[in-house]
Amino acid sequence: MNKQLDRSQDGSGSLLTMVFGLAIVLTVLAGAAYFTSSSGILQTKQAGTMERGFYIAEAGVEHAKSILVNASNGFSPLLIGSDGAPNTPDDGILSFGDTVSLGDGSYRVKLTDDNDGDSNLFADTNNVVIITSTGLLAGIHKTLEVTVSNYPAKIIPPSVDGAFAFYGTNSSLDMDGTPNIDGADYALPTNFVCGGAGCELTATTNEETAGVFSSTNLTMTIDGTSTIDGTPAVTTNTGDYVQQDWFELAAVSTLMADIVFPGGVIPGNQIIGSRENPQIVVINGQTTFSGTVDGAGILICNADVVFAGTFHWEGLVILMGAGAADADLELRDTGNSTVFGAVVSAGNNNNVHLQGTSDVVFSSEALDNLANLGVFEPRIYTVSWREIKSQ
Repeated sequence: MNKQLDRSQDGSGSLLTMVFGLAIVLTVLAGAAYFTSSSGILQTKQAGTMERGFYIAEAGVEHAKSILVNASNGFSPLLIGSDGAPNTPDDGILSFGDTVSLGDGSYRVKLTDDNDGDSNLFADTNNVVIITSTGLLAGIHKTLEVTVSNYPAKIIPPSVDGAFAFYGTNSSLDMDGTPNIDGADYALPTNFVCGGAGCELTATTNEETAGVFSSTNLTMTIDGTSTIDGTPAVTTNTGDYVQQDWFELAAVSTLMADIVFPGGVIPGNQIIGSRENPQIVVINGQTTFSGTVDGAGILICNADVVFAGTFHWEGLVILMGAGAADADLELRDTGNSTVFGAVVSAGNNNNVHLQGTSDVVFSSEALDNLANLGVFEPRIYTVSWREIKSQ
């Protein structure tokens, strides 16, 4: 009996040891699982905090843009701060101060000049500055560096220098057939979809502009029954605008383009925009309009364009010779086109051939409708951005 009792006690001891060992193992596993789970939660929380810090930094950038867009005296006064003196603590600090609270975080913003080549960090000469914005939240710092520029809206429709205005050098205008360029102010046709002879030409009693304007000497060849009218009909003079103004307008308009066409043939019947909703169209490759087109807005030509069909446009047509695929950008009209508003040649070596039945007439009404695009309002646009600090 005693021996059996002893064996029973030995078995109980072994079982108890196994239970204790298993409990230790389970405790270790539970601790590891808790540690892993807690670490994952912590990482997720930290990632969320960093993302929120990024958005706070972006809010600082947008706050800065709202100040820059109203900088009627340019960016230079903002670079030296409210005390008007350089190399002082408030350099680049905008009117809302060094630090702005946002929710449970804050942002810090500073404005600096870009490398515009003038060796003066407090004089902006190219309308480009750098916004540095740091979002701070729960010990997390997210810093964005955003380079921005402004569009000062120098061109204000319906002001233009001529119904057909040339800027730059070595350009030519050849008129052969029955084309007409007129600086009298024309009312828009009753029907937007008109085309050719259906687009009635009705001059108003409003003030006229020049028919053909050139900021430099322009080579002109006038044959057939071609006509140029306006006040004056032809002028080579200093206008309200220079070539750079049109380059800037084209650059900003391109950023807001509704249609970018790589080139080719545009056949059939096309309606592009309307008077209430004009469009920005950018042509980047040699293009032929072979069908019937009724359009309104800004047409930017970076390559050769041929109007071979019936083309009716209300607004601006801008020829960008500096961005042409070849050295000589060419606009050729062999069809039946009517442009209400103005045509602008804004580059060098642009050759214009009006050979069909075409009318280019000034229309303040057509240019006024471009206000619906918004490109003529002062604005700040981003040139580049990068994240430079995250901790």
